Amino acid sequence: MKSFVLFVILTLMFTSGIAVRSGICEEKCPLQVKSFSPKMEAEIRRPDIYVILISECGAAIDISSIKMLFNNEPVVHEISSNQDGSEVKVSFTPYNDLYDIYDIVVSGSDVNGNTIEKKWTFEVPYWL
Repeated sequence: MKSFVLFVILTLMFTSGIAVRSGICEEKCPLQVKSFSPKMEAEIRRPDIYVILISECGAAIDISSIKMLFNNEPVVHEISSNQDGSEVKVSFTPYNDLYDIYDIVVSGSDVNGNTIEKKWTFEVPYWL
């Protein structure tokens, strides 16, 4: 009977959006953007374009889910993460000098299925 009650409690917690990890109950939380760059205007012609994603719940971010688009085209990007995978830096450095307005989209998810998409635009002035 006790195992049945535990099963019902865990089922209710799972269906109501509460995750159980290490014996502690916590609400599911979305992935967050810790920082990104360049923001509005780049200061050099080949800026390091990056976003840092973080799971404040400590869930590992699924590296295979991460996509980066540069002006709607997928790019080969680098990924680095902390030891438990809950913080990930996604970066791309252009091969050629830039001098225009550019759109960036980075998307991904954690191992629990929480998703994120960060979109931003920056400019590289022609006078640099």
